[in-house]
Amino acid sequence: MKIKLITFILIIISLASCLFGCNDIDSDKDIDSDKTQLAYTAKTVATQNYFNTNSKLELYDDFSLSEKELKFDQTWIKVKEILKQVEDNISLAYSTSDIARYNALSYGQSVEISKLTADILEIAKKAYKDTDGAYNPTVYPLVDLWGFTPRFTNNAQFIKVEEYDRANREAYSTTLPKQEYIDGFCKLTDFDNAIVSQNNNVYTLTKNSKDVTINGKTYSQKLDLGGIGKGYACDLVTQLLQKEGYKYGYFSCGSSSIAILSNFDKKTHKATDYKVGFTAPRNNDLLSSSYANIKTSNKALSSSGDYEHKYIINGFNYCHIINPANGMPINSPNGAVQQGIALVSVLAQNNAYCDCLTTALCVMGIDKAKEFLSKTDYEYSIVTYNSQEETYQVHSNIDNLNLVDSDYKKVEE
Repeated sequence: MKIKLITFILIIISLASCLFGCNDIDSDKDIDSDKTQLAYTAKTVATQNYFNTNSKLELYDDFSLSEKELKFDQTWIKVKEILKQVEDNISLAYSTSDIARYNALSYGQSVEISKLTADILEIAKKAYKDTDGAYNPTVYPLVDLWGFTPRFTNNAQFIKVEEYDRANREAYSTTLPKQEYIDGFCKLTDFDNAIVSQNNNVYTLTKNSKDVTINGKTYSQKLDLGGIGKGYACDLVTQLLQKEGYKYGYFSCGSSSIAILSNFDKKTHKATDYKVGFTAPRNNDLLSSSYANIKTSNKALSSSGDYEHKYIINGFNYCHIINPANGMPINSPNGAVQQGIALVSVLAQNNAYCDCLTTALCVMGIDKAKEFLSKTDYEYSIVTYNSQEETYQVHSNIDNLNLVDSDYKKVEE
């Protein structure tokens, strides 16, 4: 799950950094230039007011015309309205959101939810089923147990508010959670028991997962749709941009969910691909360098990994992506070795489902992930890491993947 938080992986996508125009694309992608495009320039805006992350919109148009300026400003207002609507419905930062109200329920209770929340849950349920539970938003109590929920983010002063909290913030770098809580919270991860029902235009979410009692205290199933929420917002923004007639630009929500249109070549006045850099998930403390780049357009890009939201105990990373099968962070060390998927990036046609999928692929491990992807038409790039051998292997089916870091070696598929 993307606890974003957490959560904000991975791709650095801006003209000032890793996303920039490339001119050498196939001619069949070109859009005939005309006089209306001769004066096209880029206009970029950003906000940090939603999902506790940075969202950025860049579009090309003839902004020398006042009506085009006005249209852009109105579009940006509509984009922010989309972000606010999604956040208001599912964010755990608001006690009035549908998901926060569900989390406050006990076994057998129900809450009325919006159609938007129901739509997001439908996508999440599909991803849960398709991945045999590897994507599972009911791991929230485990994510909180491991210290990756908003209670622990932004270096805020840690306040002990749960029985299972470790003694203080420093303890999260020296000790693991108690096994009894890991085992107990794993019993709350049956997403099938979060039941959505509809009666006419009224949607209801029922908690059919039995509570668990640990050391005399009762705990209930809880959801977190933060990761898929950003992807869902990206999809709504994509639909808006298409409706408004925009052909060139991109929208990034937290940089883990990116809706990419075409780039605009000012020399030829035609569509080109964007060049997108994939952030190196190791030996990159500033998250500023890429291990590879690709050229692409008119795609949804989603990414997840184990490296950005983590802490280190005895030299090993413990990250925010939790395996619902055992309640442990992915890539938890086995003896003296830590290995597994460090980063997954998937290109498809929608962000919401792929946000779920990239998290699930991290949980699956490389063999099951590649088997799953072989049955799809998605483009992907996966980085695996082995701490003992200090190796970074890249598994990808992207034809134009260009490795730019010599420490990363491509595995022939």
